[in-house]
Amino acid sequence: MLKLAQLINKKENTSFIQQNLSKDSSSLLFKYAKDDEKKLLIEQIAARQRTRKKLPDFYTNLELILPPSENLEQCTSTELATFKSSLINDYQSFTDLTSGLGIDFFHFASKAKERTYVEPNAHLFSIAQHNFKQLNLNHQSFNAKAEEVLEQLSFQDLIYMDPSRRDGVNAKIVRLEDYLPSIFDLYSTLAKKCRRLIIKCSPLLEWRSYLTKLPHCEELWILSQRNDCKEICFVLNFSVEPSDIDLKIKTYNLQDSDVQIFINKYPTTVESKFGPIASFLYMPNSSIMKAGIMDSLAAEFDLKKLATNTNIYSSDILKPSFPGRIWSVNQIHKPYSKELKGRQFNVVSRNFFDKASIIEKKLKLKSGGSNYLIALSTNDSSYFVEATITN
Repeated sequence: MLKLAQLINKKENTSFIQQNLSKDSSSLLFKYAKDDEKKLLIEQIAARQRTRKKLPDFYTNLELILPPSENLEQCTSTELATFKSSLINDYQSFTDLTSGLGIDFFHFASKAKERTYVEPNAHLFSIAQHNFKQLNLNHQSFNAKAEEVLEQLSFQDLIYMDPSRRDGVNAKIVRLEDYLPSIFDLYSTLAKKCRRLIIKCSPLLEWRSYLTKLPHCEELWILSQRNDCKEICFVLNFSVEPSDIDLKIKTYNLQDSDVQIFINKYPTTVESKFGPIASFLYMPNSSIMKAGIMDSLAAEFDLKKLATNTNIYSSDILKPSFPGRIWSVNQIHKPYSKELKGRQFNVVSRNFFDKASIIEKKLKLKSGGSNYLIALSTNDSSYFVEATITN
């Protein structure tokens, strides 16, 4: 890392990265196969190419260093880190106990007066320290395990944890019990060391089963980017007794021009209202689907559910602020109607016996275009609905 940092500090090397950002990194490695210094710079080019959308600030700031690809997979995108840090404000002291590359740390720490970075991996630690120096972020740092630092840490307003989701053979971990460090082993100590705790988790996590194990959970954030669920975060408040906490499920879907937000108390029992296919169809975004609060959303927007297991809703009145997809219904067909054969559609299948790919194949459809074909089931039958997206 020291070698790379020295190289990055030379203008001719940042110029080399800039000039080759759009070139094929494999070809560059072949061209400079005998030049070890150039190979290090080309690895930075390749890393920037892979993460251009996820970490655009690294793409433009050539003085920053990116780690190997395995360390980039779990790190938060710049967009999500910026947004998450906007969701919580009242803290002066902040510690990230599992900081990694430090994307989340930088954005949360920028709002605090006292900032502490903790990372056990020596290579990642040194990369992060180099980057923070370039970004003029003053902080204290520890190249140590979270457990070791936590014991000596002064009381913090906010602690953030993004435990490792890889095991000893680099396989993905889904259960929170298996994350490292163990949240449950540290729980009692964390409760004494901070006012609030944020735990970032995989979007695959079955979050409901952990609410009783995390009794101080005050908010659950479910975050998506352009309808792709990316993170689940437990937000714990240790300054309130668990019996006094009213848990809120907060769903966010970051889009190009706005953020779809829907907040719901948990638990909430809503009795679904069923109805036929009407003028408009609605499908909740991925954060709401992951939260399992589709029926609560439908109740708020006065929508009718088509069937118990069909998470598509309907109404005769357009609800433009609905957080999800909205289609205007053009025509309703029986499944596999000959009228549809060979036409062009984006196919969506919900609670229908065939997947979208099978429907495309059977009807010999061309994919793409502006029209949709929605295969779904209602309480009385199954249909193919021609529709146009409205949002």
